[in-house]
Amino acid sequence: MGVSERRVLYTFTLGFGCMRAWALTFLGDSGVTPPMSLQLSSNMFYVFAPLMVLAMALVMAVVPKRWGEMRFLSPRGIGAAAAVLSAGSLLLVANPMPGSVVPEAICAVGFGCFLMQWGIASSRIPVDRLMLALGLGLVTAALLCFALCLLPPLFAHIMFVLFVPASAAGLIATARHVPVQAGELSAGSGSAAAKSRDAGNSASKRAPIVFAVASARGASDAAAARECDPKRPAGHGGALLRLALAMFLMELVARSSLMLSGEYFTGVLAYPSYSFELARLAGTALASVLLLLVMRLSSMPLKTLYMLVPVLLVSSCLFLLFENWGIPFVTYAIAFSAGAWLETVFWILFSHAGSRLHLPATTVWGTGRIAFWLSTFVGLMLWSAQGVAFPDGIAENAGAMTTITLVMALLSMVVYLFVLPEKIASSFGIAESADSEPAAMPRSIDDAAADIAKEFGLSKRETEVFALLAKGRDTAYIQEKLFISSGTVCSHRDRIYRKLDVHSRQELLDLVEERMG
Repeated sequence: MGVSERRVLYTFTLGFGCMRAWALTFLGDSGVTPPMSLQLSSNMFYVFAPLMVLAMALVMAVVPKRWGEMRFLSPRGIGAAAAVLSAGSLLLVANPMPGSVVPEAICAVGFGCFLMQWGIASSRIPVDRLMLALGLGLVTAALLCFALCLLPPLFAHIMFVLFVPASAAGLIATARHVPVQAGELSAGSGSAAAKSRDAGNSASKRAPIVFAVASARGASDAAAARECDPKRPAGHGGALLRLALAMFLMELVARSSLMLSGEYFTGVLAYPSYSFELARLAGTALASVLLLLVMRLSSMPLKTLYMLVPVLLVSSCLFLLFENWGIPFVTYAIAFSAGAWLETVFWILFSHAGSRLHLPATTVWGTGRIAFWLSTFVGLMLWSAQGVAFPDGIAENAGAMTTITLVMALLSMVVYLFVLPEKIASSFGIAESADSEPAAMPRSIDDAAADIAKEFGLSKRETEVFALLAKGRDTAYIQEKLFISSGTVCSHRDRIYRKLDVHSRQELLDLVEERMG
């Protein structure tokens, strides 16, 4: 695993873990939530879910046409989404307006944009690396939630708010090392920095496109190969709708199983209790261990992951029938494990389905997230309805509990066999072997420049100038960035040319492109 791959793994794991920990705490899936006064009421969720879906739909409509995905994934774009989400979190913690939905509404908009940015970043990470990062991220989130419930309320509030900037920092660091698609680096050419460049320097204008082509070479070859792939879905919209429907129905089963097991859990253990977090940690550990085993032992890991989705969902449903055994801890852990496994598998599928369907990552990922949250919304409405039908709790009605459990298990199998059968799911690449994935991520410009500088013995200042030249920066930009005169920039550039034995900027760019592989 190269330097870039390790960086992506570490930063994605920490950032994703913090983002998931924030979501679990905010949405009331955490046992620590009630004493922190952060749990959403049903009425508040009726505001949160639609607003978040609206925010994601807006991103799907605007970003591909107006901004470009990499501009949306820039530090400024991530910072803007994180600022909105942090503001909502602070208002939620301060609770200046009890009963108001304003903090939840602000969080909905910020979180919707934030999730879309995580989806874009995920779509540019190879499947095997993404599996590993998601598995480790699940454990990180569970550990953070468990630590949160052990802290005094004040420190728990602070930690909750800090989840957002920590996740944003991880996402920014991850985005720096993801490959760039052709033409994306020129998306921000209208910025002030771009306008300040020397109009006569045609090489600097072409440089971003040079590196866009270099970074996207593997993606272009893969796209060309997919043109001849007979398994590629013929109807883009139909295939995406099938995937979204499967996500909706399976998440509905997973959410119902989690709520049913949670209701029985509360009947045995006093709520709130760190036992919820222990059960969550155990379920997450189970899902992560299974994930690592599949990655190591299966020749087609994504296919194996998908095949295990109905197995875990049915298992979580059947465990609900064994409530008389007195094992609420195990029941809740299995239910949470199934939910985490389901989300991980569909996170990967929606992240990489865009290249198969020849659709923007924002469109495919947003469709999947909207299906997920609509399923959660519908699940909450159904749960509210059962509260009216069974005032004492559905867990106290053995007949109804058995019927609902069997229906959920049957629904899981129907989705797997008919809505998104393995044959259709194979169209999204789940049947590809691990060997068919690229062994390493495309190298970043920074890594290639650092290797060249070390090989040719560039000084520290020459290395800094060279790194900027490699990105197509002109003399004026380098002068402003490094706080040196234009003459000094030219002197460093001449020495760099001599040491690298190149005679023009284009030759320098060609050298870096070659090292990027």
